[in-house]
Amino acid sequence: MTRLLEVGFGRDRICLACRNKSCCSYYTVTVTARDLVRIARAMQLAPTDFVTACTVSDGGPGTFLLRPEGPQHALTLVKRPFPDPTDSPCIFLLSTNDRRGLCGLGDLRPGQCRTFPSYLTDDFISIVNDPPGCVRTWSYGDLDLDEERRRIVHAKAEEAEHHAAVEEWNRRVCDEGRERSFEEFCTFLVNRTMEHEGNGTGASGPCSSCRKRCCTSYTVSITGYDAWVIGKGLHLPVESFLVYFPVTEQNDRGFLLEPGGNRYEIALDKVGQYQKGNPCVFWVELASGGGRCGIYSYRPRVCQTYPAYQLEEMVVLRDDVLCPEGAWNLVGMDLVQFRQRLSQFRMEQDLYAYVVSEWNRRVEGGGVPRSIREYYTYIMNLYDRIDRFLGTLEVGALAEAVQQWGEAHHSRPNPLVADLSMPPAHEPRQMVVEELRTIVHTLVSKPNGEASRMCSAVP
Repeated sequence: MTRLLEVGFGRDRICLACRNKSCCSYYTVTVTARDLVRIARAMQLAPTDFVTACTVSDGGPGTFLLRPEGPQHALTLVKRPFPDPTDSPCIFLLSTNDRRGLCGLGDLRPGQCRTFPSYLTDDFISIVNDPPGCVRTWSYGDLDLDEERRRIVHAKAEEAEHHAAVEEWNRRVCDEGRERSFEEFCTFLVNRTMEHEGNGTGASGPCSSCRKRCCTSYTVSITGYDAWVIGKGLHLPVESFLVYFPVTEQNDRGFLLEPGGNRYEIALDKVGQYQKGNPCVFWVELASGGGRCGIYSYRPRVCQTYPAYQLEEMVVLRDDVLCPEGAWNLVGMDLVQFRQRLSQFRMEQDLYAYVVSEWNRRVEGGGVPRSIREYYTYIMNLYDRIDRFLGTLEVGALAEAVQQWGEAHHSRPNPLVADLSMPPAHEPRQMVVEELRTIVHTLVSKPNGEASRMCSAVP
């Protein structure tokens, strides 16, 4: 059930927690052929959507020609237009509405970014002291030196491979004696790298050619588990990417902030003013006018399962989607993966409904108003405990429980709130249900204020 990526030692946590991301504007990031292919394949982008030919005055290894005896170029990430060109942000730099910076590439970021600010000197790890564009001073205590050496050696190997590819390209340009386009150079790098890798480019889904209809038109309502995954995984305070709003129709996700008051839901914020037509706060706008999700590995389950829903053991396509007609076809979909995600989604929805019902019972019983920050603190604490419990289960047992949860008839009530005394006690789902009930009840039953004091809503 967990969707957290492995976050390494101090350097990863420091970079994730950095609010300014000044280095993402200060530096021009050079890219290798491997970086290019990784990003293009994972985000289903054309190379020219995110890389450019940056003219350099002092050529060197890795710089390429587009015409014989012409200027030398470096392959770099595109930067956004900015009044001061020396401070232009990387095209993948996101900014939440409270001005927190976030890399939209995550683990796909180029080697130059993954190893900053360290380098190898005679097989020893060295650190750039007070690196320009960085708001902190780095120390060896921030680094796992063995892991850092592995990263640097890996990046250096990819850099050497890139230099060899560029040398081959430059020889071709000079031998043919004619001008070549930047698109041709990128195509050459992709083909050469893929041939050496021995893999195809991967399937291209309908989202790769879409112009963000669902990412601008919908209110992306999420569960508490989605909020925990994004906040914990990206080291962001949930207030920086969530909004809450009163619900107009009764549902099991509506939480109270005062006894007898309005009920509210949480959703992902939007860029600028919260209104239909504005993109999701995590949307990465590309120079071509298209874009991609900037938190793809952490995106909410509702986004992962769109545009499908589950009917018992079957995957069914919705008929009210905003996708172009014919974009989705069950024959071309990975139905096993969709079925797994939909089962997980149903489990997470049922769990969140129970989490909300217990919070509401606490608010009604307490007789005093509660703040939205207290609610966020509640779900961050609770889901942290839930994830620790799920991590103790054997993979097979958890997978079976999730499958049983998803394939239950749609008329069956939420097992967390229903009387499930009839199913056998050894049923995997029933064992998970009982433990989840215990975790939620234990936290909610603490004296008022104790849960809020345990930890902040800021991960």
